[in-house]
Amino acid sequence: MVSVDPYLLGFVVLTLAALIIGIILGLLRQPSVIAYILTGAIVGPFGLKLITDSSLISSFGELGVIILLFFVGTSISLPQILKRWKIAILGTILQILLSFAVVFVLGQILGWSLGMVVLLGFVISLSSTAVVIKVLESRKELDTKLGQDVIGILVMQDLAVIPMLIVLSAMSGESTSLMKVALNFAGGIFAIGLVLWIIKNKFINLPFGKRIESDPELQVLAALVMCFGIALLSESFQLSAAFGAFIAGMSLSSVKEMQWIKSNLQPFKVLFIAFFFISIGMMIDLVFLQAHFFELFILLFFVLLLNSLLNAVIFRWSGDSWRNSLYGGSLLAQIGEFSFVLVAIGLQSNMITSFAYQLTLQLIALSLIISPFWISFFRSFVDKSTLIKETLATGGHEARIGMIKNLIDPNKLPVIVDEHRIERRVRRLQSWIDQMTFSRIFFLWFFVIFSFGLVYFYGHTSANELMYASTGSPVDNLGDAIYFSFISATTTGYGDILPIGYFKMLAIIEVVCGWLLLAAVTTRLISVKQDIIIGELYKASLRTEIAGLRTALRLFRQNIDDFMTHLEEGTFKKRSVNDLHRYLASFDENLIRVKAIIPEVGDSDFKKNPEEEDLEILLNAVLTSLEKVDELMKAKVHEDVAWRTETAFDYIKSSMDVCEIIFIRANKLDMFKPEALQRFNSRKGAVFSSLISEMEKHEKKAAARHLETK
Repeated sequence: MVSVDPYLLGFVVLTLAALIIGIILGLLRQPSVIAYILTGAIVGPFGLKLITDSSLISSFGELGVIILLFFVGTSISLPQILKRWKIAILGTILQILLSFAVVFVLGQILGWSLGMVVLLGFVISLSSTAVVIKVLESRKELDTKLGQDVIGILVMQDLAVIPMLIVLSAMSGESTSLMKVALNFAGGIFAIGLVLWIIKNKFINLPFGKRIESDPELQVLAALVMCFGIALLSESFQLSAAFGAFIAGMSLSSVKEMQWIKSNLQPFKVLFIAFFFISIGMMIDLVFLQAHFFELFILLFFVLLLNSLLNAVIFRWSGDSWRNSLYGGSLLAQIGEFSFVLVAIGLQSNMITSFAYQLTLQLIALSLIISPFWISFFRSFVDKSTLIKETLATGGHEARIGMIKNLIDPNKLPVIVDEHRIERRVRRLQSWIDQMTFSRIFFLWFFVIFSFGLVYFYGHTSANELMYASTGSPVDNLGDAIYFSFISATTTGYGDILPIGYFKMLAIIEVVCGWLLLAAVTTRLISVKQDIIIGELYKASLRTEIAGLRTALRLFRQNIDDFMTHLEEGTFKKRSVNDLHRYLASFDENLIRVKAIIPEVGDSDFKKNPEEEDLEILLNAVLTSLEKVDELMKAKVHEDVAWRTETAFDYIKSSMDVCEIIFIRANKLDMFKPEALQRFNSRKGAVFSSLISEMEKHEKKAAARHLETK
């Protein structure tokens, strides 16, 4: 049997799975972070068990978090944060205290120990710097006031991890050596001093700096040495290696000469950040998740809502509007990656049980998965005009253009500025409903039915399940679960199957979803009926318009006949030239109306094609009128009258241009038989050639007379 290197096999499995899931979620416009976490959950020890080596998973995760936090640090502008130190420092302290207070009250009710209260208070007070910065970067909001305030709080939260670790170590009852405390203190002083020194000098003189800057390969090696070297130095001070990488990235981001580090480590960033989030996904125990689905769902909703509201209060205190404050709170709602470290210490110190540890792990991972959707929901309430003003006032040129493009559609700018908020919501809802076809609605309906059916079947517990009304026994068949889901989504009753426990609430939610989809179907039916009525009205008005145009073109030909009669009889007067200009101008306007009747590809559905017979008669009238103009050009007069003016020729040329467009559109309609089209095009070509020839003759005669006059 051929032996395979387990690390190589694991690497191939992870990257291939991440690639496939990333492509699928990319088509659904979902963040890559979710793809990575789902990859870990699927291929990990609790999923398909393709990778079960705990040391391999741990190694991937440790390297990933070091690279991750290094790049998070490079994305942070310390000078900007220091300008707003009030919200960064005081806001973080207030947020941690409020989180601790809420958990303390909850702990008193549930009888938790003080150690568990402190641990969980610390855990939920930390947010994910990586996820938030990725969201802000993708939406070009890093340079806004709200974005900088969020980053400031995140940085202070990451720095607060050090005292949190010291507090938890002290509360665990373990003896802490004086040397460890001294090393922690010295490491903290060194980190702060390094950051302040770099901010002040804005320059780092590397040995062989010029040689490194001129060689891309040496730049990659130098960047890795800086990242992992400072991480190793941090670990030597009994601090986290990831914390050292974060400090390194944050320090180097302030030095212009070191900007090449980010570009050269970009491939490593993508790789190891993927491994970090994959390692988080591997912690998700699908069996545990199924057994405690509703407990986790309630806790997840509670944590996200609590963090959103607490942080919204802080942003409101700093002067933001309530809408922007809620958006800022949602950005900090998830539980951060450093909380994994705190929970591990809590388990080792017996502050929490193994069940509480597993529950908290699943909660952290789920919060990271749900966070992008949670943020997107609250972003719909944000005051976009305020963000635009802030970016215009503080952001760079690229940040201004990118963020405004991301926030608004230029065609909808008047809506954002002038209309009321409720009217905008109604307009968006109507636009979304208009785009829903019957096939999409029914697809969505079946998706709801099957999704809820799978939840009913795989998410049942002894307290939350479906039961047969006749026998009282639990439903153990997937088909019956989907049948119950179908009944709930299409009616308001339960049929012969009854929900128990939280499944009652879930069934009510499904009934509401069914009502909404039924409302969408009804709205679409009304819309289709309106389309039919409007189409018939348009068709009737089209016939009237075509009849009017035929009359106008007939009148034009009569006027040209009268004009030629005056020319032949010698009764031509000067004012007749003005009349001719008026006739030719009206002919040009009527041709423009004819062009408007013939639809182009991509026109509204309301703009129906004219009837073939009506259109054929109209095109014949156009060609006959154009032939009448050609007849005028060839008319022989008894005296030299100056009716062939430049103005008259301009009108004729304009009419020829419009006719060209008319027949191009007519050829694309695919309404006429090839013989009819050939006849039309032949007549058009003949009259165009004749008109061009006559105008060229006149221009030559005019030029010759001009030379004779000279």
